[in-house]
Amino acid sequence: MVLRNFIYGIRILLKNPGFSLIAIFTLGLGIGTVTSQFSILNGVLFKGLPFPDTEELAHVERRNVEEEFFNAEVPIMDYLAWEDQQTAFESMTPFFTRATVNMTVDGDPIRYSGSFIWHNFEETLKVKPVLGPGLTEADNQSGAPMKVVIGYGPWQSDFNGNPNVIGKQVIVNGQPGTIAGVMPQGFEFPVAEEIWVPLVHMVDPAEATWDDDEYTFEVMGRLAEGKTFDDASLELSTIMKRIATEHPEHREGYVAADVKSLVEEFTDDDVFAMMMVMMTAVFIVLGIACTNVANLLLARSTLRVKEIAIRSALGASRKSIIIQMLTESLLISIAGSIVGVLLSLWAIDAIMAYMNQMPNRIPFWMTFEMDGRVLAFVIFVTVLSGLFSGLIPAFRASKTDVNDVLKESTRGASSITIGKIARVLVIGQIALCFLLLVSSGLLIRSMNNVWKEDFGFDTINKMTARVGLFESEYPTGESRVEFYRQVVQGLNSNPMIKNAAITNRFRFEGSYGTTYLIEGETYEEGEPYPFGRWEAVSPNYFETLEVPLLEGRMFTSNISAEDPREIVVNQSMAAILRESGSGEVMGRRLRYDFEIDGEFEWWTVVGVVPDLLMQGPGNDEETGRFSTPAGFYRPLYSEFFDNIRFMTLIASPRSDNQLMQLGKVLRQEVQRVDPNIPLYFVDTPQNLINQNQMQNRLVAVLFMAFGAIAILLSGVGLYGVISFGVNQRRNEIGVRMALGARSDAIIRMILVQGAFQLGLGLLIGLALALASTRMLQQFLYQVDAADPITFLGVLLFLALIAFLATLIPALRAAKIQPMQALRYE
Repeated sequence: MVLRNFIYGIRILLKNPGFSLIAIFTLGLGIGTVTSQFSILNGVLFKGLPFPDTEELAHVERRNVEEEFFNAEVPIMDYLAWEDQQTAFESMTPFFTRATVNMTVDGDPIRYSGSFIWHNFEETLKVKPVLGPGLTEADNQSGAPMKVVIGYGPWQSDFNGNPNVIGKQVIVNGQPGTIAGVMPQGFEFPVAEEIWVPLVHMVDPAEATWDDDEYTFEVMGRLAEGKTFDDASLELSTIMKRIATEHPEHREGYVAADVKSLVEEFTDDDVFAMMMVMMTAVFIVLGIACTNVANLLLARSTLRVKEIAIRSALGASRKSIIIQMLTESLLISIAGSIVGVLLSLWAIDAIMAYMNQMPNRIPFWMTFEMDGRVLAFVIFVTVLSGLFSGLIPAFRASKTDVNDVLKESTRGASSITIGKIARVLVIGQIALCFLLLVSSGLLIRSMNNVWKEDFGFDTINKMTARVGLFESEYPTGESRVEFYRQVVQGLNSNPMIKNAAITNRFRFEGSYGTTYLIEGETYEEGEPYPFGRWEAVSPNYFETLEVPLLEGRMFTSNISAEDPREIVVNQSMAAILRESGSGEVMGRRLRYDFEIDGEFEWWTVVGVVPDLLMQGPGNDEETGRFSTPAGFYRPLYSEFFDNIRFMTLIASPRSDNQLMQLGKVLRQEVQRVDPNIPLYFVDTPQNLINQNQMQNRLVAVLFMAFGAIAILLSGVGLYGVISFGVNQRRNEIGVRMALGARSDAIIRMILVQGAFQLGLGLLIGLALALASTRMLQQFLYQVDAADPITFLGVLLFLALIAFLATLIPALRAAKIQPMQALRYE
């Protein structure tokens, strides 16, 4: 019986190829979008890590119970106490991720993204190198020679896949070292690492004290048999309370630990929220597609009323008719799912290629592919789509009155009812389309606001590069100052460079943030101190950016700790200073990263410069104090370099046509001073800013694509329903025209019908959008979730689409000849 229904359904669909292709392609669009998005969701949230027994892998943080939702990484002494006293984990290991590792191979300096790891790192993950022994416990002992493990990619690209690479001599962060292993292909844990270095070369645990908080580490562990995350959290929290009791001055507030799945650590609340928003969007697209197919099936059922009536007269039960109609709908859905899977494969490849260009790559294990879970989802969506699009047409068709149909003409008694159902479905389509377009419009406006941000200087005609120094070669602040001073002096003497400077700002994202205190101001106890941005720069920084000094002067050269403590503030900070005192800015003093006992010194304001978007693009100052534009610039003292070793060079060319050659000039100058120092992130500030926004741009583009599909489907759906209505009223229109009705009256009548559906759909969509778009607010920049411009723009745009979709059937109706219409009936 089932096979016979499928064979008959295939025959029916093949007899109507135009109808079948439209329905299949429509559902294919819907299934393709939802499958693509679920593949991403599966890769991010469900697929997990490519290691054995990943459900046992946990991520551990210490928690400050005095500050809600504030978790922190772990100092080495806390980790050692955990490792010594805990029983909940089979093994625990600290690691420092996304670090810069400079390695010189055969005289060629290369910068890698790497991790500093403990000796049981591989044991915890249950992963072994494909070449070499890897790192051992001896490699993490004090005074151990430098050994590193490299990734499969660098092994192939930088060592030509040499099988004898183990033991090869290299220079790592200024130290002689050897290669001890090559990790398996595809292994880049935890994010996109290329090299792994023993943690002892960052912090020596044998020499660490409870005062050592300069470096903190992420910690992961593999649960012991029979233990749960809650068990581990309780045990480590007990240890944390003991540490706080023994060392209260160093661990104040940190008396608890949070233990969660390792996968969960890489998918924070914002990522999860955006995934859910996008899944909602694609299900809306699928719903619109299913509604279109349902309308197609409804319209087609009016042409099959006699066929269905005859089958009923010959003994077919209502159940068998419903099953046959649903079988045809399911066949359309199956064919649509094939089209959808092909579309989604193309879309996933395009999304992955785009994501691989992002500066902050997603973790290597988040791969988007057609695995068993995605295929099961496709089957589920296929059946759901088949039922959703075919259920109403099947039940309507099965209600056909045999006597009425056989007595009536070809139109069928149910045509009017079917037309009403179709109009209701189109109203729902318009409402969902309005919701999707508003969401897309809000994200696009937000992205446009980021793109139009004024940084306060020319971000196009400058070249920047990042440089990192390591303590093995540059152990003191003075040695680092001397390196950077030589580099900047060399750059400024180069005939191709107009000006060059250095700053600690990273990739021209937001500057560092700090709390500060203004001299003479009083602050309420328990209230947070004001928050501002700060940047450490060389004196010619603003000259290089071609930014004018608005008031006062620049600070002195400041290459000695004995030089005056002078700072330059921006206009936003100057405004705060004016409001807090007598209106003066010059000579006012503030301190930052201070302690109440006055350990830190006061800094004197000597100049004012324009705001240079220190908070970075995309940080809406209305969202909280941490995105404030107020900030200041401090000079590069030698003591500053004791903590910050990574700097950004920036240079302006003497002529525009020399810009792209500056990258080579920067690299040559750095390697003139030290041939083992590589340059990285070499690009213009504008390109770096654009790269930083690639993730937001991807989301906006995807929503644009969802919106475009929704517009197409909704426009076609409205056109189809209006056309169906015109065909059903052909006789009525002929009579009206025979009695003297003018063509413009007929057009107006059809347009009013379309306008009613549009208006009702827009009202429902408006209510849905106002209730739903609030969940987008955290992803928007300088745009309100109820932005009237976006709502009005979408309303007018949909009205135009609906007008065009209605006008064509209306014009066709106005051309109906009365005699032909009456003869037709």
